[in-house]
Amino acid sequence: LCRKTCLEEAGLFDPEFKSRQDLDLYLRLSRICKFESIDEPLSNKRIDAETRISTNILSKLQGYEKLHIKYIEEFKKRPEAHSEYLFQYAYYLFICSHPVKAIFKVVEACYLLKFNPRKIIGNSLRLFKKIRKYSKTKIRYKNKKKGHK
Repeated sequence: LCRKTCLEEAGLFDPEFKSRQDLDLYLRLSRICKFESIDEPLSNKRIDAETRISTNILSKLQGYEKLHIKYIEEFKKRPEAHSEYLFQYAYYLFICSHPVKAIFKVVEACYLLKFNPRKIIGNSLRLFKKIRKYSKTKIRYKNKKKGHK
């Protein structure tokens, strides 16, 4: 929940972003507002629409790229947050068939963590689990389209 005056000051959704508009808005709001967590559901998420922007992987990748460029100076001030963002960005690079770029983002993320093995292993394991889960889902979807069970 957010006050209308805060939204007016931060600006509304940026139409230049096909995806990740929400994160862009949250980052702008974080410059002028203090966030607090509420431990109760405040909204419902629809999962029935297959053609939504949030299901378009290429749009998500473009959103990550634009956000990274737009907020690079702020990311530089917060290396741990920047590293976390790069791991998420790398995931979309991997699944959009850009493995070399993804590896470079992972290496950059590790460098930002000052090669802290605990954080690197944790983030890397999460990344590879997400890639594995995506790969299994993709194979099941292809088999379903071909008529296999």
